[in-house]
Amino acid sequence: MLTTADILFSISQIYQLTQQALNSKKGVVYTENINAQKKQLTEELVLSVQKEHGDEAVHLLKAALMGLGLSDLVTSTEKYKNIEIKPYSLSTSYQGFYNHDLYQKVLPLCQLAYLLEQNGEAEEHAFKLATILNDEKKILDYLVNFKKFNKYLYLVHDACLFALPDVNRCDFETWKKMANTTRWQNPRFRELLPHAQALEEIGKTGKSKRKNQQKLERSDMEQIKSGLIKVSKNFTELSTHGLTRPTEAQRIERNNALKQLSIQKFNLQKELTEICQGLFLNEMDMPILEALYACYQNQNHEVAHQILIKNGITAKHIAQFDTLIRRNDDKVIPNCLLDGKDLGYPGLYLKKLDVLSDKGAAIAACLGKTTNCCQYLGGVGTECAIHGITSLNGGFYVVCQGDTNKPSLDDPIVAQAWAWKGTNGGLVLDSIEAVSNAKIEAIVDLFRWLGHTLCSPKYSIRSINTGAQSGITTKIALKDYPTTKENYLDYSGYSDSKAQLSLADQTMPYLFYSKVNSSILQDKIAQETQIFFEKLLKSDGPLKDNEPLKKAIAFAIYTQRNELLELLRRAASHRSEEFETLFAINQHFLDQLDEEVIEFEDIKKGAYVNGMNSNGQSALHIAALSTDKNAIEQLIALHINLNIQDKNGNTPLLRVLEKTLYKDTNEQGRSIAQQLIEAGTDVNLKDKDENTPLIIAVKNNDLTMVNYLLKKGADKEILDGDMKTALFWAAEMGYEEIFNVLHQQGAKLNIVSYQKENTPLIAALQINPKTNIVNMIVESNQCTPQFVTHTNKEGRTALSWAAQYGHTEFVNTFLNGEYCTPELVTHTDSHGENCLIWAAKYGHTEIVNLLLNSKYCTPEFVTHKDRDGNTALTLAAKKGFIDSTQALLNSNHLTGEFCINGIENALQNKSINSEVILEIIEEKLPQLIKNTKDFEGLMKNLYWRTKAIVFESIKAKIPAIVTNYDDYLDILSCIESDQFLSVWDKIKAKLPELIKNTKDFQSLIASTPMQQRTIVFDTINAKLSLSEFIKSTFDFINILNYYPLEQRRTVFNTINAKLSLFELIKCTLDFKLLLKYLNLEQRITVFDAIKAKLPQLIKDENEFSEILPFFASDQCTTIRHELELMKKQHEIKREIEIIFSMQAFIPAETFEIILKSKLSELIKEDELFKIEEYLTPEQCAVVRKAMKTDEVKQQSRFSFFPHLKCDRETQDFNDTPDQTKGFNN
Repeated sequence: MLTTADILFSISQIYQLTQQALNSKKGVVYTENINAQKKQLTEELVLSVQKEHGDEAVHLLKAALMGLGLSDLVTSTEKYKNIEIKPYSLSTSYQGFYNHDLYQKVLPLCQLAYLLEQNGEAEEHAFKLATILNDEKKILDYLVNFKKFNKYLYLVHDACLFALPDVNRCDFETWKKMANTTRWQNPRFRELLPHAQALEEIGKTGKSKRKNQQKLERSDMEQIKSGLIKVSKNFTELSTHGLTRPTEAQRIERNNALKQLSIQKFNLQKELTEICQGLFLNEMDMPILEALYACYQNQNHEVAHQILIKNGITAKHIAQFDTLIRRNDDKVIPNCLLDGKDLGYPGLYLKKLDVLSDKGAAIAACLGKTTNCCQYLGGVGTECAIHGITSLNGGFYVVCQGDTNKPSLDDPIVAQAWAWKGTNGGLVLDSIEAVSNAKIEAIVDLFRWLGHTLCSPKYSIRSINTGAQSGITTKIALKDYPTTKENYLDYSGYSDSKAQLSLADQTMPYLFYSKVNSSILQDKIAQETQIFFEKLLKSDGPLKDNEPLKKAIAFAIYTQRNELLELLRRAASHRSEEFETLFAINQHFLDQLDEEVIEFEDIKKGAYVNGMNSNGQSALHIAALSTDKNAIEQLIALHINLNIQDKNGNTPLLRVLEKTLYKDTNEQGRSIAQQLIEAGTDVNLKDKDENTPLIIAVKNNDLTMVNYLLKKGADKEILDGDMKTALFWAAEMGYEEIFNVLHQQGAKLNIVSYQKENTPLIAALQINPKTNIVNMIVESNQCTPQFVTHTNKEGRTALSWAAQYGHTEFVNTFLNGEYCTPELVTHTDSHGENCLIWAAKYGHTEIVNLLLNSKYCTPEFVTHKDRDGNTALTLAAKKGFIDSTQALLNSNHLTGEFCINGIENALQNKSINSEVILEIIEEKLPQLIKNTKDFEGLMKNLYWRTKAIVFESIKAKIPAIVTNYDDYLDILSCIESDQFLSVWDKIKAKLPELIKNTKDFQSLIASTPMQQRTIVFDTINAKLSLSEFIKSTFDFINILNYYPLEQRRTVFNTINAKLSLFELIKCTLDFKLLLKYLNLEQRITVFDAIKAKLPQLIKDENEFSEILPFFASDQCTTIRHELELMKKQHEIKREIEIIFSMQAFIPAETFEIILKSKLSELIKEDELFKIEEYLTPEQCAVVRKAMKTDEVKQQSRFSFFPHLKCDRETQDFNDTPDQTKGFNN
């Protein structure tokens, strides 16, 4: 049998191969081989699933593969249809952590698991996984590896039994980060998680509580943890490895040792807790967290609370437990105590759990935690646990390890079952659950013995059934023989007993003859069965008239119990010939039923009239489905059980209604149904889906049959599997006449369905076309404020549904009702949507106006965004609902970005006439544009035609919203090029004030259309000297770069007139870059301007060669000559510097001689005129003194020293007023 674990393992292999192929660097051939393996594995898996679980399982498997990113393995025709999956009902409580995309991906996998396991709720499983884990890979790894660290019966169900803490009361972000490490595979971590708040409070950050408030030492912490791990290991070994046949002394010694180890362990945990009260949560490992949990458990809690805490029940549900009113009735749910020793299972006993005591009730509240199922406060089976504690018609049977003579609530529970009383007087054990290491054979026998005992004369329970789909129930109950289904007396909610199996029956003590494990129990059943048969055969009457005997024979033939037949033969040995004849007649009758033939002669001769064929059908089922009224009449006369149920739990009445009358639309089914009802068939029995005949008739809109069934006593208040009554279905399906009939007869309105948690009112509001049902409900005296304001599992109210489906009259009534409050009107559901959003999204303008004009309407209500960031206006505009859009735009509560966003979406919608929208907003739009952000938000995504229209409406507003240069650029970024001049005309007077540097001017020009750049330059430069911003050649170039060649001359001349190029050009690179952007004429201008500076710029031949390409040949000759002079000047400068450097170290006379010699040399070489460039003012004074000597004067000429004026007659050099300035330069 292909299990969930097998499928998950195969999916994991496929996923791993996909990752290998993606990450491979081994080449194409390797990747192709991997893909081939992947494809083969997928095909084999699909075929296996198809063979064992059918089309629905294959459909979910393919959807699961797509969710895991393996869609390439699903052909285009096979892909999972991508329908919208609504967020889980609790998603709003985990906002920021719940991942809806991940939920959608993993849900098909959980649904597939549910299809195989039939346990829990797939949506809840997917929600938990998508909230605590980060991605689909981590989820798959967790589920695949779950079996390595945990014992389980139902893999996905058991893997999702963990509880999530309240995110508002703990640091859930850190807990989630810790969960997404290897810790999540640790069962202990998942047990701790519900107590996150309490653990944080105990281990909160702060000073250590150790002596003297010492500083936290890691070595101390590690030492304690090491000791704790050692003690824990010793405790585990001693507790799990018991002694073989220990003496009393050995047993006491072992218990004392365990007690001492337990005390040591707790003391170490307490010490570790104290020393770690300075750590942050993310620094705590599992030993520390477990130490915190141990301290939390041992705080001064009441006994009941300690039990609940130990089992992971959250604080919220502990508070719920405290409100429960406990009830018990030992006559309804008999209180019995069965000793396992009596069956050969010493140390085990079965009892009814005492729920009236605090301790017993607490144990009952978390039985599911003990046996790894959902039957606990906070689980899917919360209602089951509550019913067993609070209802007189409910209770629990538990199997415990311990001494039957001294039963204690401290004894470990190894198995348990929630029991409830049925409408036909029988009991139902909803599901029988066991701990993972339980001895199943012993538990099976104990529960079979329980059923046998309760159906004995001592307790007189007519029958015991079990659910058919959970726990170990199918290993205990009788699977191969149909039973009569029981229905709840006072319960509605989750259960595992929609389909039922037989566990015991007063009239059939032989049900488990030769089918139990315990030889002692087998002897007990054999003895009672033999006595039962002997009593049957003591009768002197003909065996063909002995109904209990015929029933036993039919049962043995149907179940092929040869051992039972042999026992019957032995009991009938004194009438063996008569018995064998009776047996043959029954065998022939049942064989004929297999051929769907009813042998009435066999019935007359002694065939059991209620016998069933191999398909689980009785003669009455066959006659009804074949619409044989005569056969039905004969069977009724033969006193056949009119309420006999086939193997699917259907009576003949139910089958003839569902199949003959409605599915096959054969009106003969109506008369057959009436024939069966007139004969006395129970009209309130349910089918396998919990439907009664009345509900079936309502679903098929059969008013005639509804009236007939009501006349014959059909119960209007019976709930089906969805916790819906006949009236609920009439409301949901919009069958107004049927609803009116049921309503007039007093059917209850105050019903809440299972899972979706809708009411008939909410159901009726979802009908389209609308009916009068809503009005009938609202006008009913049953319509209470609590009923009208009920919130369903999606967080939606009746007002929300009315807004979506356009029930204007109801919305008006609601808003004016006495129960209406601001909180109800502004309520937000799990989709993040309020009633205004729902109305706007579906274009119900009247409702939009009602809500906008309501006294409860606020700006926050109107501008509220759903989880996708959409407002009511945005959605109305996107959907093209022009009237709703107009109503919202005209709202006084809608301003600023919300209104602009809505207008933008309206103008983008091609189905809406832009001119109509603009006409609506003509007056309002300019008022909405408060800044360039508003302008940009409105304009950037519009179609160009629409953009032009909008621009004309708001262009006058532009000067007012431009407050800085970035504002101007924002506007330019979202307009068309042909709109530039319009903006320019509005802003040009203001722009010069905004230009602060060449970067501003550069970005301004860059955002200006090419043909308009000269206009922009002239305008800016006329009011603002751009040359002031030019600090380097790069600034100059950045301006020139944005102009075409023909415009650069004008720009250059304009700027150059106010700019000193001589000062601007600092190096050859500056010179070269500037020349690159100029023509030859402009280059000459630049050359002339900086010619005197060129020798300083050009350092070597390479730099000289780099600038030559920019000049004509005659310019190059001049530059080369200057370069040669520059080299010679450099040498002279160095020599003068050396002479003056010696001045401090040699006598003055020597220095003067050397200086005069050099000056005379320079005079001869005609180089004296350069000296002033190399000297300080002090050095110039020395030179002047030397120049006045005769030997130097005689060689001097007038041109030698331009900064010194020479008297032509005396040739004396005198200082001029600019002399010092010249030397300084």
